[in-house]
Amino acid sequence: MMKINNRKGSEGCLLDDLRPRIDVLGETFIVAWEARKLLAAENTSGPGIVLFNLPLTEDGKSYQCIYDPVNKKSLDIICARKGLPKGAVVIEIPNELTLDPKSVAREMGLNAAELLKVYPAGKVLKAKAILWEESRFPALLKKMNSLSIKKNKLR
Repeated sequence: MMKINNRKGSEGCLLDDLRPRIDVLGETFIVAWEARKLLAAENTSGPGIVLFNLPLTEDGKSYQCIYDPVNKKSLDIICARKGLPKGAVVIEIPNELTLDPKSVAREMGLNAAELLKVYPAGKVLKAKAILWEESRFPALLKKMNSLSIKKNKLR
């Protein structure tokens, strides 16, 4: 699990002070793109929101995530098959080019100045809650269930 150093010291700036932040339903999260996570600012050692294997919106500008606001963490689609905890919602999170263009440029060996012209850093970032029915998850669950049924028939 990634831990961000929250101590101020003579070494210079705090690492998390330099990272982009995003508002997720009123809670501040720190973008840790290299770990593919959003970490709750109040507890950076917590599970956070994992950005692996999330479906993109049709336009590719946002990821969709099942989010548990009580525990401030993302939930796997497998959880949805079993039943979501009370209060869980679907949120849309901007893609990595909007979340942290500097880290993406560094990771991919791109010219950061050119990328920042198209995707400027420093924007106020905010995730938005959407209805379950408007998300990509119902179709994904339907596909998962049909694959599961086909697999059981082959046995």
